[in-house]
Amino acid sequence: MMKINSLCHAVKIAIFATTSTTLMASTGVFAAEQEGENIERIEVTGSKIKRIGELSPTPVTVITGAEMMDMGITNVADILNKLPSSTVGISPETSNNYIFANGLNKTDLRGLGSDRTLVLVNGRRFVAGSNGDSAVDLNTIPTAMVSRMEVITGGASAVYGSDAIAGVINIITRTDVEGVEFDASYIQPEQSGGEESQFSITAGGNFLEDKLSTVFNFTYAEQKELRPTDRNFLDNPVGSIYNPDTSKGAPARILYEGRKPLSWLNEAGTFVANDDNRYTFADDGSMRLFDYGEGVILGPGNNGNYCGPSCEGYDPVDYGLIRTPLERMVFTLNTDYDLNDGHKIFTEITYVDYQSNGESTPVFHTSNFIQADNAFLPEETRQLMADTGMSKFNLARLDREFGSRTYNQDRETMRFLVGIEGAISDDWDYAFHAQRGQLEETTLWKGQIWDQRYNDAKDAVFDADGNIVCRDAEARAAGCVPLNLLGENQASQEAINWVGTSAGQTAKTTQTSAGLVVSGALFDVPAGYVSAAFSVDYRKEESETKPDQALVDGTIFGNTVNPMSGEYDVTEFAAEFSIPLLSDTFLVHDLGLDLAYRWMDYNTAGQDDAWKVGLNWAPIEDLRFRATRSKSVRAPNIGELFSPKIQTFESFTDVCDKINVELGPDANRKRNCQATGLPEGWNPTEEWYLSNHPGSNAGNPDLKAETSNDYTVGAVYTPSYLDGFSITVDYWAFEIDDAINYIGVDTAVRYCYDSESLDNIYCDLFTRDATTGDIIDFVQSPVNSASFNVKGLDIEGQYDIPTDSFGDFRIHVIATYLEQWEYNPTGFEEDLQVDVGEYTDPRWKAMFSLGWKYDALSLEARANYRHSAVEDNEWKPENNNYNDIPSHTVWDFTGSYDFTDDFSLRFGVLNAFDLEPPRNPYVYDGDGYYDTTGRAFFLGANYKL
Repeated sequence: MMKINSLCHAVKIAIFATTSTTLMASTGVFAAEQEGENIERIEVTGSKIKRIGELSPTPVTVITGAEMMDMGITNVADILNKLPSSTVGISPETSNNYIFANGLNKTDLRGLGSDRTLVLVNGRRFVAGSNGDSAVDLNTIPTAMVSRMEVITGGASAVYGSDAIAGVINIITRTDVEGVEFDASYIQPEQSGGEESQFSITAGGNFLEDKLSTVFNFTYAEQKELRPTDRNFLDNPVGSIYNPDTSKGAPARILYEGRKPLSWLNEAGTFVANDDNRYTFADDGSMRLFDYGEGVILGPGNNGNYCGPSCEGYDPVDYGLIRTPLERMVFTLNTDYDLNDGHKIFTEITYVDYQSNGESTPVFHTSNFIQADNAFLPEETRQLMADTGMSKFNLARLDREFGSRTYNQDRETMRFLVGIEGAISDDWDYAFHAQRGQLEETTLWKGQIWDQRYNDAKDAVFDADGNIVCRDAEARAAGCVPLNLLGENQASQEAINWVGTSAGQTAKTTQTSAGLVVSGALFDVPAGYVSAAFSVDYRKEESETKPDQALVDGTIFGNTVNPMSGEYDVTEFAAEFSIPLLSDTFLVHDLGLDLAYRWMDYNTAGQDDAWKVGLNWAPIEDLRFRATRSKSVRAPNIGELFSPKIQTFESFTDVCDKINVELGPDANRKRNCQATGLPEGWNPTEEWYLSNHPGSNAGNPDLKAETSNDYTVGAVYTPSYLDGFSITVDYWAFEIDDAINYIGVDTAVRYCYDSESLDNIYCDLFTRDATTGDIIDFVQSPVNSASFNVKGLDIEGQYDIPTDSFGDFRIHVIATYLEQWEYNPTGFEEDLQVDVGEYTDPRWKAMFSLGWKYDALSLEARANYRHSAVEDNEWKPENNNYNDIPSHTVWDFTGSYDFTDDFSLRFGVLNAFDLEPPRNPYVYDGDGYYDTTGRAFFLGANYKL
């Protein structure tokens, strides 16, 4: 507590409670309770200075836990991803094709990447959600424990350190629990698949003569998987084909709606004989002609690789997941113990265990030769081969006997934090904490095969006694069991067991940190108190992975993984000042300056700093202008620094050869090629041209930190003549330099020689033979080559309308207009990507809600809007006929009823009009941007003892 007479007049503006975001909190306002002359200072996200009823110069949006529950939200990531200022990071809707990411829930402010969004819990860091990464997995935060989430969208590294480039999400947990609270909810889609359920117990109270306060929560939540066959619009996909009309002016590709199986691959195995017919095998193992159904798709290009919906080829719709399943248990225990009136010890304990899995097709083989003496060949196949002079054929096959390949994840997170805080004097406070968080991940890959065993087992022949055996003697000695691939369900279980296997990897991520903050009032000036906060922080991040030896050796189908081990630590010192400049003068109700500076010393990326300058001016009480200018940084994470070398093979062009050296955009290419020692007219050797070239993928320990220069200019209007009305407008811009980007060898070779000189980041990524000049080695790794230039406008408005007879109404809208979105992965002008207006970055995104409360009943209508967009800004009519993507608005109708003070019921219809994603090849399956669940009904209940 603090007693400051001169600031009592500042405590004026109370927080407005809204249905999704708290509008006045978006201006950084928190009400302080005034009792006599005692005013409590409250720390607001974006600053470590405890302020007294002041407005932060940084925009802050607030979402309460109660509001999330009323909306049917069971995961905090789901509401964050709905904010116009955010986009979906890795999520159950986008992670199925990422082996180690299944089920993760990360958010992505401004679409700048999850690693550039810092997530805090009670103002302090939380352990990363996946190995080698820095982003927090929001699955570890139970909704029942959330008091509120404060979201600032702007650089905040000067206050919080690395990663806070796009903004900060600070999750504040509940401290107000008395007794026991039970909560349960269930979401049932109209079509089966994608069901969600949640149950939680929250208990709290004060003990030991009110010195000890505790809050405990247990949450169990489950989200069922969603398959393409679970929804009519997914079971009838939208794709594209080359246009059969090749006349001048016709688009090269056109929309194709419906299933489109491959015409050359299936589960029974298919091959082309020398008579030019395609054959397959029936369920009894006999050979027959392949059934093309409606026939192959006509037209140029690769159209012939596909056939009509009833074709018996491999159909991707039958495999994979649109949304991965997720089952999680979260235990949380927070305590505060008052040592005396001015000091307390606090602890935070979190344990999370959750499972998820991704799913891909079964293993497949497209280069898979069956010899003419194979023992499993049906007689008609032997005769066909003899008649057409075939010694072998290539069996293209999806090996469903081994099951779909699944990637099963088990993640355990444990975090323990202890701290002490209190008052040094009437004007100064302190807070110290130390924490250790650990994530253990276990990944199990099922549906895998031993490559060599597969090749040995399929090569089955008759021995001298007429028994079917594996041809290779060493394989037979090792226990090889012959494998019949000619038709489905023809392989014996013994052969399946011999060839099939599973593989796994364990990983551990550890975060150890400590921090001290001292804050208070320095001295009094005519306009108020000059306040300050000084902090020192230490953090160490460690990661390691241990894959099975089979993955290291590359003997498992399609996978080679090496172990990784890496760590870094950082020491930071920071200072922050809030300086009132003027108050209660002509055209200055109040004017304040905010300054912050942070110095960082990484043992990997070296020393760096961050700073922020903010100005807050209210010419009159109803109107306030604010502006910030800041430099923020993001240090490279462990994965970017220390990912192990994994061999790869690539085909690429050497731009220094006799032809390409003359095709450079200017004289740089030829000059640099000759400067590296290659003579006029040089060409690689013939052997180099005829092969894929060995190299590796790896991290880069020489990476430096990314740097962002951003600014925000905005206004807040709260007219005194219109009670309950507020509007904020903020213009923002980010310029990020030295952004980390993975560079392929083709790009590295080209820009090594197209740069002004050979002294550049690209030339170090490959090696030439000293004699021949051939490129004999390369590494594809991250480098500081990319840049972002992003600008936009945030608008938020709210109007609370109380009535005497008809209840209270509440209108709220929050919108983001994207003015500019530019990304350049290399720094070269020809690589500049202008994405604004494309479906990933539409011009407008918005949320609208209309709420009504009458006595114990609350109802709300909510809309999420996504503006019309295109797939490609550089589209031309001759490219395709499906570039446009229409606008999209999803409506939810929700409500709640308080039967008593202790029992309430929540209900609603989500996506009430059952709106599907746009019928477009790029987004018909949602792609993380559009709802794929469809209309769903939810019911929830809360009971307090």
